[in-house]
Amino acid sequence: MYVHYTYLQGLAQSGILGFLDALTRTGRRPRIVEIGPGWGFLAYNLKRLVPAATYVCIDIPESLAFSYLYLSTLYGHERSVLLDEADLPTVPSDFDSLFVSSHFAPIVIDDLGPADLVINTTSLPEMHPKQIDFYAEVASRMVSNTGLFFEVNQTSPVVFDRMSGTFRHRHSMETRAEHKYMNFYYRGTPHIWSNRPFGELVHPG
Repeated sequence: MYVHYTYLQGLAQSGILGFLDALTRTGRRPRIVEIGPGWGFLAYNLKRLVPAATYVCIDIPESLAFSYLYLSTLYGHERSVLLDEADLPTVPSDFDSLFVSSHFAPIVIDDLGPADLVINTTSLPEMHPKQIDFYAEVASRMVSNTGLFFEVNQTSPVVFDRMSGTFRHRHSMETRAEHKYMNFYYRGTPHIWSNRPFGELVHPG
């Protein structure tokens, strides 16, 4: 569990949580998408920090069951929707948390609309390069020109090359002095990918 709190600290120190909070203060509900949420621990805690957000979990069906049961139980007062094939190609508009099998993701991206934040932690290096390409494209289409993709994965030239070939911009937290206490990211260096310069989105003006 400890490592999940380091991800939250990374989101806070990078300014991403402030970015989401600013969207909330405009009256919007930020859209957060997590690729590979596991059993949902990061999603649960991030929703506590940004309660107005809608949260989309994308995973293989065998794993999606765990996050759906965990989060829908903890957030029993919210509307948690497990996307069914019969719903395609549209998605419900009145959800707080949405659970999408990975093979449905390309079909529903356009109907979901742009995401403000997409997250992946630790799972990309386990995948075949074609799967990495698949998720890189999903993340890039979802963030469009207004969102961010925050990923923390063990050092992998394949992941880095795939992301570099898909996104226009990369912001690496390892280069910033204020993050000197974040060397406990033993699962990899946080990278923030986007299709616009990071500073235009998180620190506009």
